[in-house]
Amino acid sequence: MRDTEGRIVLWYLLHTDIDDRKRADALLAGEKRLLEMVAGGHSMSGILEALCHFVESTASGCYCSVVLVDPSGTHLEHGAAPSLPASFITSIIGRPVNVDSGPCAMASYLNEQVIAADLTSETRWAAYEWCPMALAHGLQACWSTPISSAVGKVLGAFALYYDKPRTPTSLEQSLIEQFTHIASIAVERVQSDAALKRSEVFLAEAQHLSFDRQLFVACGDR
Repeated sequence: MRDTEGRIVLWYLLHTDIDDRKRADALLAGEKRLLEMVAGGHSMSGILEALCHFVESTASGCYCSVVLVDPSGTHLEHGAAPSLPASFITSIIGRPVNVDSGPCAMASYLNEQVIAADLTSETRWAAYEWCPMALAHGLQACWSTPISSAVGKVLGAFALYYDKPRTPTSLEQSLIEQFTHIASIAVERVQSDAALKRSEVFLAEAQHLSFDRQLFVACGDR
């Protein structure tokens, strides 16, 4: 602003916070890369590991993992957890899908999010001594969210771990919803493709057996 003689007497400044826009652009770019991996026929493990790295680069300070529910729906299988100790992952795989064996199993069983904000005071999962095991690996918080298919079937669980007690903010909850959605697309697509390939193999084998049977009958008639 200038006075009557043209001298500057006051400055007006306009500040624009572009963090939200940059975050949205980064999420869109990361989601596009992951969906391209899905469409390109990459392996389940490769896609889920890329997802975990993407999550860890976006939500700094966390360790990401994905566990899958086995075909019987009764036990957990390994999905991906590139930054967590192998001994911790090994202790989770094969656990029963119920409310007692850990937050990921509980989230998968109930089909709802399970927040364990402070494992030092957590009393759930004592039957399987999950909390002492997690604390022994330096983990003090775990947020587990079920991964569901388009028709509501639980495919596994997506989890964020922290080395300090933490409760998710509204922004982090929004990110978790987006990450879990991407994971559901990836898992469901890969599983559907695998089922289709098995069907094609079965059909090819059935057609081959049918042809052999027809040939055998034809030879017998002669």
